[in-house]
Amino acid sequence: MRYKLLLVLLFAVALFAAISVLRPIGEAGLKSQTEVPEQQKVSAYFCPEDDCSGKLIDAIGSAKTYVHIAIYSFTHKGIADALVSARLRGVEVKVLFDRQQAGSEFSVDEILSEAGIEVKYDTLSGYMHDKFTVIDDRIATTGSFNYTRNADARNAENLVIMNAEDVAMKFELEFQKLWESSGS
Repeated sequence: MRYKLLLVLLFAVALFAAISVLRPIGEAGLKSQTEVPEQQKVSAYFCPEDDCSGKLIDAIGSAKTYVHIAIYSFTHKGIADALVSARLRGVEVKVLFDRQQAGSEFSVDEILSEAGIEVKYDTLSGYMHDKFTVIDDRIATTGSFNYTRNADARNAENLVIMNAEDVAMKFELEFQKLWESSGS
């Protein structure tokens, strides 16, 4: 029940973000990269044309206190490097992986762990299919975007970045719940 409620909440947030940011641009149709005015604090990006990994790396680069990630598939070395850089700046970094996906030879879980980043693996009976990042209680990212080169350069994916404390706190609470129930 709790998982279904989370899925409905994530879908509602993603749907609200998509509806509120897409706007026609004359006869040209929709812009591929669509951002809302600053006061709305939501940006939607679409891969491969919007460089989703670059947007996520920029967000990670803004972290001052912590970066917490729950991710299904994570093989993107550039994003891993941004997390290592954040840790070297004194930022707390924690990454929760789906256990099965982390078993891939391309997963960056061992690279992150060797760099001193806290890594855990889900203990759910099904997939830990989340794809979200929380930064400093102020930014939450979510979408279909797995942290992989294929997702960034080949697949039709989306990344929503929300600079909204109330939303970030909800994602952080979910992260803490998943983190506490997972193993190393």
